[in-house]
Amino acid sequence: MDLRPVSAVCGERLSEIRVYVAEGRYPPPLEGDLVPVDYLRLLAEAGGIGGLRAHVEGRYVIAADTYGAVAGPDELDDAWDAFLRGDWLRDLVEATPENAIRVDRLVAAVGRLLAEPAPDDWRWRNRLRARADHLAAIARPGSDAHAYALEALADDQ
Repeated sequence: MDLRPVSAVCGERLSEIRVYVAEGRYPPPLEGDLVPVDYLRLLAEAGGIGGLRAHVEGRYVIAADTYGAVAGPDELDDAWDAFLRGDWLRDLVEATPENAIRVDRLVAAVGRLLAEPAPDDWRWRNRLRARADHLAAIARPGSDAHAYALEALADDQ
């Protein structure tokens, strides 16, 4: 996803968003004051800053249930902290709770496959390639997850 100057994405709301960021209630822009074009999407979907955490956590719980991950109080706190630090903006092509869960699950799946390599087995190669391709598609280039996916794909060659 394209990165744009935060001023271009936020427009008239820039002052308001800067206050939220300063208060630690919204993720800061990336290096160079850049943000994805959907930087305000979760805020808009939540109906404002007051409902943002509940909205993010609600979607995180549903995604965790869908993908077989744990979403207890500790995981929700960790996810919220990662969101506020800007980890999702930095690491995910689309900074959503669903993609945060997907990346974690895909990294784990690739790791399991690499822990028991079977390069002569076409099923193993297909599974590794599918998971690594998916991981590379949803992780932002330059992120650890994206690099891990590319490394796994290179190992598959």
